[in-house]
Amino acid sequence: MSMSSRQAMRSASARWTTRPAQNLAAWEQTAGWYQQETGLDNASVLMPTRADRSEYTLIGHCRSDRLSDILPSLIFKRSFRDFVLARFDANDTVPMPILYKLATTDSSQ
Repeated sequence: MSMSSRQAMRSASARWTTRPAQNLAAWEQTAGWYQQETGLDNASVLMPTRADRSEYTLIGHCRSDRLSDILPSLIFKRSFRDFVLARFDANDTVPMPILYKLATTDSSQ
């Protein structure tokens, strides 16, 4: 893995709902907004193989080179609230966004 890939911002959005089909519908309905408004074009859907052993029914994962590429859209664009959050609400889905970077190790030790 290249250094720039390690330093890239990752985003995971764990989502909870009582029906996984609703969660997937919310992801499908909002994926285009994220691509158009933030430029994210590498989103992946992760779903548990054993739903009875998972607290979450879906995790949406993506990678961005900089937090500044996506955060302004999530804070300042009214369409995020009016469209994305409204779609989550309509599908009885609760998003839980998580932003993280991969840990780096010191190779000189």
